[in-house]
Amino acid sequence: MDRRTFIRLVAGSAACSFVGGAVPAGAEELDDNFTPFSPELATEMASAFFEGAGGLSSCVCSEPIPLFDSSGQLQGYEVTSTDYSDCPLGYVVFDVRCPGIVSRFSFAEGKPGPYEQIVGNDVSAYSLATDQPMLVSSSPLDFSVPLFSRGVSLLAGGEVVDLSDVAATYSDDGSSSYDPTSWNELMIRWTEVLRGPYTLKEHNNIEVNGLSQAESVDALGRYACAVTALYSIASTMLNAAGNDWLINRRNDIGCYNTIWEYTNTTVDHVKDGVTYGSTQHQDIGPGFQRFCAERGVSILPVRVVSPSLQKFKNQVDALRQSVVMLAINEGTASAPKRAGHAMAVSGYGRITRGLTSLNCIVVHDGWSDEAFINYDFQGFMDKNGVFM
Repeated sequence: MDRRTFIRLVAGSAACSFVGGAVPAGAEELDDNFTPFSPELATEMASAFFEGAGGLSSCVCSEPIPLFDSSGQLQGYEVTSTDYSDCPLGYVVFDVRCPGIVSRFSFAEGKPGPYEQIVGNDVSAYSLATDQPMLVSSSPLDFSVPLFSRGVSLLAGGEVVDLSDVAATYSDDGSSSYDPTSWNELMIRWTEVLRGPYTLKEHNNIEVNGLSQAESVDALGRYACAVTALYSIASTMLNAAGNDWLINRRNDIGCYNTIWEYTNTTVDHVKDGVTYGSTQHQDIGPGFQRFCAERGVSILPVRVVSPSLQKFKNQVDALRQSVVMLAINEGTASAPKRAGHAMAVSGYGRITRGLTSLNCIVVHDGWSDEAFINYDFQGFMDKNGVFM
């Protein structure tokens, strides 16, 4: 089923019947291609809904406002329709907890949606410029607007309550905050999959003898994520004779410095006596190729910008190594701060939590452990990969 057909069926079901199974935050097409419930998909669904159910053939959809439940799970979006002079023509709220996916809607001209009803016309009074617009709903009919900059949440009717009285962390697709502040928020650990709340539906892996940050710091007083990823891969690759690893993870720690040098890793900063390095994407493959060649092993690393998840899956299925380089915004929307991280890929998996389904890569996180990362997360600033 192609994307256009999928959107038409969902919008048609919502407009005509409002019955049937809820569509999860990541919906499965019939050919098993995963369609995440992204803002772009919400916009396309809203446009089809406004046209099909409301007869609004000429309208403009607003930027979707994400809707979270009180536990932090992304459940849907509010989308407002306007004419070309910005006059409101109605709104729709998609919520995967509701049969037919539509929680509420209106085609009344000038009728604001739940978010606009709560904040009112004087948006500046609530200092919303420093907050990402979002809705929190404890049920399909109850809404609030969190304002992190003020530590409060606005309720319908104008009531203001302390943010501590409602959920203070809101996740996108169950694995990362809407405006993430750390890599830890993006990572789902094996314990969460083996013991809950996640369920493993699909998985394949290759061995990666991961080096921890503590090991490189204790031995050498330095750490760089790309160097750690390559060192971990080298300690899992066979040597030229095929009878041992290319390097011994514990005994050949000096090779960490060699990879650091060959990848042109530079000093980013020094803290508490530890040197932290930064590596340019274009230097990762050639530097590791040189390192391997000196040890009699020939590789042809290829760097790919914005690689698909299928690219990593194919690599794992072929028992070949790769490095993924991802970047998130650790700042704010108005003052972004790029935070990049390189990790050795050790597998892939699809995990579920309630109605949410996540397509993940499995990585050695570069610090201490393996983790699942939702590769469909919409907040990545960029994605890159090096395939050996």
